[in-house]
Amino acid sequence: MKIFSRKIAWRYLRGRQRRGLGFINVLNIIGIGLGVFAILTVTSVMNGFDRDIRDKILAFRSDIKVTGINGNSQASSSLLTRLRGCSYVKHATPVVENELLIQSSDGIYGTLCYGIEYVSYSGSTELENKLVIGNPTAETFAEKGLILGMDLAVMLNVTVGEYVQLSAALGTEATPFGLLPKSRRYVVSGIFVSGIPEYDQNISYVSLAEGQYFSQGKDVIDFIEVRSQNASRSAYYRALLSAELGSTVKVEDWSEYEANLFNAIRMEKVLMIIVLMLIVLLAGFNIAGNLNRLVTEKRRDIGILRAWGVEVRYIRSIIMQTGLYVGISGTSLGFLGALTFLSAQMKWQLIKIPVTGFPITSLPVELRLGDFILIPLLSLLIVLLASLAPAGKAVNMPVIRIIRDN
Repeated sequence: MKIFSRKIAWRYLRGRQRRGLGFINVLNIIGIGLGVFAILTVTSVMNGFDRDIRDKILAFRSDIKVTGINGNSQASSSLLTRLRGCSYVKHATPVVENELLIQSSDGIYGTLCYGIEYVSYSGSTELENKLVIGNPTAETFAEKGLILGMDLAVMLNVTVGEYVQLSAALGTEATPFGLLPKSRRYVVSGIFVSGIPEYDQNISYVSLAEGQYFSQGKDVIDFIEVRSQNASRSAYYRALLSAELGSTVKVEDWSEYEANLFNAIRMEKVLMIIVLMLIVLLAGFNIAGNLNRLVTEKRRDIGILRAWGVEVRYIRSIIMQTGLYVGISGTSLGFLGALTFLSAQMKWQLIKIPVTGFPITSLPVELRLGDFILIPLLSLLIVLLASLAPAGKAVNMPVIRIIRDN
């Protein structure tokens, strides 16, 4: 009987066509296929942007950020020693953060200035590899050296070897002339390109001692950058550190200290999936309408089958199989089309981004197994739900009236 119901379902799919499928069923298959293709493509591209931004951030920031008790220097110093002793910590480096004014003869701008230990920070990040102009050493950097982003250097119109002035907008120090803003001259010893415009326009680096000069005082550490054994598992290592260091220490991974950026990406991804899922929903409504029409047209056949003693479940199965065949065909078409296109984009970069100065030259793609499982399943679920009402209508039709009217 199962084989019998499949043959009837396939016959209904063909309609009046001797070969192939009916025209309306073909349109439904194309609609579902386009919906699945669009959703898988958009989610994979959003995953690619997410990965690309994450990699660029982790090139300049460690994957875990640890803050001591209210930034207390003694707590941070002891914390640094403990972190460097952890087996799953590759590097740990102290950082001081200050919002300063940077001035050259051509202008004055704000900068987020980090005080760092050049050697340990370069080991914990890719700062040294991202320098495009200049090659500072630990010694030259410690002697009033300054590293800044390319966009900030262009705005200031300075290059390596030239001097700039850093000033604290709020901090002051006593001088023979009274209390004046803290201010010092630095020589540009390196210029980096991060690929993130916000970093290139705003970030600069000085030595840890110079950063502490603009901060609360000597030996102050604002936070500690930690490079774990595997940055892709930073959430796991963050949990380990939180458990080991206790509740008096704040531990964040990269998705938390850059939460605004990554939450925006996730929200865009969710909204795009919801909007594009409307394509599949529309195809589901079309399938429901088509099956309702089919039930009305085939009411005589259904009545005869019922009169012959065919069980209700097989009548329901015929209608639902008709819809599911359309859903499976459309979902498979969209799945294979998206997989082929995205694989080709990853291998040959078919779609370029022709924007001068944009950090990404081609459309980024990252395939995630979860997306390629969940989205086809959601598509099939929509088709299944769309088939329930027509199937219920078919089994609830009065047999005697059908036969009498026909």
